[in-house]
Amino acid sequence: MAIDLNALPLEPVGSQPDIGWDNYADAQEFAPAIPQGTYNFKTTKAEIEKFDQNTGVVSVIYDHEAYDIATGQKVGMLNFDRVSTKVFNRSNVPVSMGADMLRAIGVTQRPSSPREWGEQLLAVKTFCDQGSFWVGVVKWDGYCGHKDTAFETVMGNDKKALPQQPEGHKAPVTLKGDKSWPLEGTNGSEHRAEEVPCSVCGQPIRARAKVDRRVPKG
Repeated sequence: MAIDLNALPLEPVGSQPDIGWDNYADAQEFAPAIPQGTYNFKTTKAEIEKFDQNTGVVSVIYDHEAYDIATGQKVGMLNFDRVSTKVFNRSNVPVSMGADMLRAIGVTQRPSSPREWGEQLLAVKTFCDQGSFWVGVVKWDGYCGHKDTAFETVMGNDKKALPQQPEGHKAPVTLKGDKSWPLEGTNGSEHRAEEVPCSVCGQPIRARAKVDRRVPKG
């Protein structure tokens, strides 16, 4: 049900910081997606994003700089890299993205508490601040839920797309791998387009570079 405008208070409510129009940070365009490949990474930001009191799962968000392994040249940035200690099975062995991250910087002992996990995962930045790199494999993916169109995907209470969509609505389109985006350019300047139209609604699906695998430090 819509809320009537007159129901909104005329005085400030709560304790949110004031927004200054003269000192403001406008939204910026996303940085170009770095090409698929294997890179040296330098972590420039590490923050604990959330902690689940019921499961003990710690989630950390990172920003990284990617460097060409052969030349040492900076290739670009990879931001909003989310890693958590949630356990899942890989080849029938319990693993986590958090453990992958720690193994990539050479940690050999498993943390025994959420505090230790948090400390170790934040220490990835300290490891890089000391001049070290970790190695990761980047792959592209993309997603379209047809937002604000007649085909918009209907989500369930679990925030996942309903397996059976109501009439007229469509399941989301998911793209995997850079070959889902066409090549552009000629004569040695070929590169992948970063946007491709959705096959359902026609809206652009932007390539998103993600760390697909973190290589254990030898």
